[in-house]
Amino acid sequence: MSDSANSNSNSSGPSGSPEQGVPLITEADIVEARQKGRALALGIGFSPGDATLIATATLRKRFGSSALREGVVQIVGAAPALVALLDRDLAAYHGVEHKAIAAYEQGIDDPAGVPKEHDRCGSNLITPMMLLSVGGTVMLERLVEKPSPAARAVVGLAGASIAVEMFAWSDRHSDTALARAFHTPGHEIQRLIATREPTPEQLEVGVAALAEILRVENAASSDEQPATSN
Repeated sequence: MSDSANSNSNSSGPSGSPEQGVPLITEADIVEARQKGRALALGIGFSPGDATLIATATLRKRFGSSALREGVVQIVGAAPALVALLDRDLAAYHGVEHKAIAAYEQGIDDPAGVPKEHDRCGSNLITPMMLLSVGGTVMLERLVEKPSPAARAVVGLAGASIAVEMFAWSDRHSDTALARAFHTPGHEIQRLIATREPTPEQLEVGVAALAEILRVENAASSDEQPATSN
């Protein structure tokens, strides 16, 4: 009787626990579910960009003007890109790009030992753009009772323009303390989220891609040189 009870308790029935080592949901099931969800969303014309616009508009309508609200709006706006970078291969190939280019710029043959964070990555623009957008929007809403979409767009464009100028300045003065401070948030975004250390195989792909780009550029430069007469 005891053996029978133990046998029944260890077996997996319809409502019991699964056998050890056999998961209820596999990675393939998760991938398939994501693909179906994306197909359904796209099929009804709904994209991640639509969700971002709806969320940010709702936040601005429900809450008064404040730096906190605008900060949340900026984070929501960056969410689709951050979600995309959760793909390990995408983040790894982003790291490949940085390492291959940095090794080429520094004259290093093996890019494996080069840091995966790069000063000219677009992630260095995220923090200044967000801060300038938050400050500009809060100032606009305090000066104008109901800012128009055009006014908000002008503020956003102005913030982006200033951030790009700061980015360009920091690249020209990369050895200064101020430039290093400017790059610190972007490097942390790259280190924690935007890039991953690539495998040797992924790095090999990046090196081959860069070599092909340089070959094509050199060939184009040779073709553009005017022929000299003897």
